[in-house]
Amino acid sequence: MYNHYIVVSCITTTQISQENFCSFIESQLDKELVNQLENFEEVDYCHIGLKTEKCGMKIDERKHFCTSWLLGIKFTQQISYELATKFNFKFEKIKETLINKFVLKNLGQRIEAKSEVKILVLKRNELANWGF
Repeated sequence: MYNHYIVVSCITTTQISQENFCSFIESQLDKELVNQLENFEEVDYCHIGLKTEKCGMKIDERKHFCTSWLLGIKFTQQISYELATKFNFKFEKIKETLINKFVLKNLGQRIEAKSEVKILVLKRNELANWGF
């Protein structure tokens, strides 16, 4: 059983951007998760689980399209402030890498600048708000 949950959300303003950007994020997410967390000794296991088109957070009204993935994480120990900081850094690195890979893949093409990736920590009782 997981003791922590992370939601990775891809938010865009158009259906086409959602199909292009969010599909790319989905195709790369597992690989980046493994790359960033494989040497993270405190992680017992981590899986990408459910996917939803429902966005459980308040988003800019111009951004109508949201795809989210639920990640379950089991740590080998209680999370300290130091561990939480280290973990947050890893997820910022995942986000940065995913966006950079998308930009490199689409060099010379028009990319919608308003597309974004958000990574949030959720409590178990918040999962229902997201449609998981």
